[in-house]
Amino acid sequence: MMDYVKEVTLCEVGPRDGLQNEKKIFTVEEKVELINASAKAGFPVIEVGSFVSPKAVPQMANTDDVFKALTPVPGVEYRALIANLKGVERAVACGCKKVKLNVSASKAHNLANLNRTPAESVAGFGACCDAAKAAGIGISGSISMAFGSPWDKEIPLSDVKEIVEAYLAVGVTEISLSDASGVAFPRRCTTCAYRWPRIIPRSRGGCTSTTRAALALPTSSRVCRPASRVLTRRSPAWAAAPSCPARPATSPAKT
Repeated sequence: MMDYVKEVTLCEVGPRDGLQNEKKIFTVEEKVELINASAKAGFPVIEVGSFVSPKAVPQMANTDDVFKALTPVPGVEYRALIANLKGVERAVACGCKKVKLNVSASKAHNLANLNRTPAESVAGFGACCDAAKAAGIGISGSISMAFGSPWDKEIPLSDVKEIVEAYLAVGVTEISLSDASGVAFPRRCTTCAYRWPRIIPRSRGGCTSTTRAALALPTSSRVCRPASRVLTRRSPAWAAAPSCPARPATSPAKT
C-alpha cells in the first residue's frame, strides 16, 4: 500500500542557483528585493546565496552583506550553501542561521575534481557540522546529479545510499537529491521515493530539478513516508533517483 506524504515544502533557490549563472553581478539591494518578494509570495525556505570563494563564483561574493541587509520574515528559513569550514565561519559572522553542504553523486566527477569519492568528500564535512552545531546553526546536505550525470550516465541507488549514510555519520539528517544535469523523469522519482524510507529510514528526503519537469517530479515523489518532504523552487523540484538508464544529459548545471 502506498504511503503518501502529508506535506510539501517549497524552497526558493533562485537567489543562489539562479543568480550565480547570470553574467551580471546583482547588487545587495537587488538581491534583497528578490528575496523579500519571494518571502512575500509565501516561500517558507529561501536559499539566499553561498559562502564560497569569490574568485570561483563572483556572483555570490556579496552574500554576507545580503544577510546583514535582510529583515527576516518570521517563519521563513533563510539559508546559504557552503563548501568548507570557512563557509560556516562566514555564516556565523553575518547572522545566517542555516547552511547546506553539497557533493556530487558522480564518482567520476568527484574523483576528477577532488581525487575523492563522494562518500569520502562527505566524511570530510565533519568539522563543518561540528562548527555549525556549536554555533547553533542548522545544517543540511545535498547530493547533486543523483539521477545521472554526463560522466557516469547511470547513478546506482546503492551509490546514493552510500553518500547518504556518510552524511548521517557526520550528523546531517536533512538531505536533498538534485537533478543538476536534467535527466530525471517522474517514473524514476516514484520508484525511488517509494524505496527511500525503507533504505535509509533515519533521513529526511527532498529533491530538486532544473528542467521543465520541475512541477511533475514533486507530484511523482509524493509516494513516501509522511515525515519526508519534497521541495521545489522556481525551476527545480526535489527528487531521489533509482538506478535506471539516464536520458541523454544536458550540459551540467551548477548546484
